[in-house]
Amino acid sequence: MTPTPDELTIATAAAELAGVRSVFVGIGLPNAAANLARLTAAPELELIYESGVIGAQPARLPDSIGDPVLVSGAFVVRHPARSTAVEPRPRAENL
Repeated sequence: MTPTPDELTIATAAAELAGVRSVFVGIGLPNAAANLARLTAAPELELIYESGVIGAQPARLPDSIGDPVLVSGAFVVRHPARSTAVEPRPRAENL
């Protein structure tokens, strides 16, 4: 099966994220690429979404930046109308 242009774009972008520590993620192809990288080439990649979620580890691709799946496993969830963040979850190395 021949990959589509979108699939090639996602795979190429994911490979480019190898060794990268953090990335700002948009919805759509950038989201697919960042999550593919997190699952393959860059397992330590920290995803930062414009909704204020840092360190998201979504079990599925979110439908939008407000998708509740982004909160699962996140280091920080920042309320967009407030200047403070909720308590971050402890990192594994601090347990």
